[in-house]
Amino acid sequence: MDSRFRGSDETTNAAGYAPSESTIDLDLAGGFASIGAPMPPADISRLLPSNHFSTEAFDPSLRFEAWRQFLPLYTAQPHPDASAAVFGGRIATYAVGAIGIGVTAFAPHAYTRTRRHIAADGQDHVIVQLVSAGALHVITADGREIVVNAGDVWVHDLARPKTVTTNACRTHALLLSCRDLQSMTGAVDLDGLVLRRGSPLGMLLGQHLVTLARAARRMSTDEAPDAALGTLALVAACLRPDAQRHQAARTPLANALKDRIKAYIELHLFSHELTPEALCGMFGLSRSHLYRLFAPEGGIAAFIRHRRLGRAESLLRDPANARRTIADIAFDCGFVSEAHFSRAFRASFGLPPREVRNLGLGPLDHTILDRWEAVVRRD
Repeated sequence: MDSRFRGSDETTNAAGYAPSESTIDLDLAGGFASIGAPMPPADISRLLPSNHFSTEAFDPSLRFEAWRQFLPLYTAQPHPDASAAVFGGRIATYAVGAIGIGVTAFAPHAYTRTRRHIAADGQDHVIVQLVSAGALHVITADGREIVVNAGDVWVHDLARPKTVTTNACRTHALLLSCRDLQSMTGAVDLDGLVLRRGSPLGMLLGQHLVTLARAARRMSTDEAPDAALGTLALVAACLRPDAQRHQAARTPLANALKDRIKAYIELHLFSHELTPEALCGMFGLSRSHLYRLFAPEGGIAAFIRHRRLGRAESLLRDPANARRTIADIAFDCGFVSEAHFSRAFRASFGLPPREVRNLGLGPLDHTILDRWEAVVRRD
């Protein structure tokens, strides 16, 4: 085995974190033996669902490819500065009610989550990860660089592209619903938030991840929901003090992305191919991330519908379109049927399309203007 993984005698500090060294024990010695076989309760049938993977089961020449195939959320690449030594990695995961806890140990490498991954799998989860030993160097899609050292806890939103380069590491990671965490912290954007080693809340959260991983080996499915609820509450409590400040710093970037999407929508407003799914693919976003960006407008589908209705209203009132049928205008504005268009139009403007057409180019009814302006100006 690669000598970088023969580190069973490495020292740990009082908090249980190993220094950032190149020697990481794949058997997770030094307090991380939870990756081994579960320690069952009295009734083994009540054990938590778990998954265990090790590259040691493969021929040395195939180990990195096996690791790559086991990580469908990412594209793994060899570390740019790593030697040709044999790669090694192990993972153990447990489903604790509605959350997941995972323990990993791996050799230096890099992994990337791309816009294509995000559009394809639509993950609506965040990973809250303790780096127990080693370090991560993160580069986000907007160019931010984040260094996560041993003892730090950081948040990785799976709806955000990034590349992570690692040295030899051990980690404990939680997989949580993005919606649940946001509702408890009050923050929409937690991606890249780091609780540093030695901070009181970082120490509290890091120790809980280690303890939960150990407990998961013998936890029953009856105990899991309460453990999950308590864990979510603790995570939210530890992240909340920094969450609002972190989000405030990220807001200008989110607004810039939103403006780009709005401009694209305006250019393709009449296209029947303009759908939330198409936008996810174009901008490399998950459906949930796209919805969160446009939540003030009622969601992305509502925003597109309102923009199309506004354009249709202008066309109906233009005398140049007097000979065109309402169905023809509706179809050109992206609606699939006149009936659907008429219902949506009346719900938005308070009048059916035919009556708006009869108004011609005279002064618009204030109810129409007010409602429409409230939609397009709301941010």
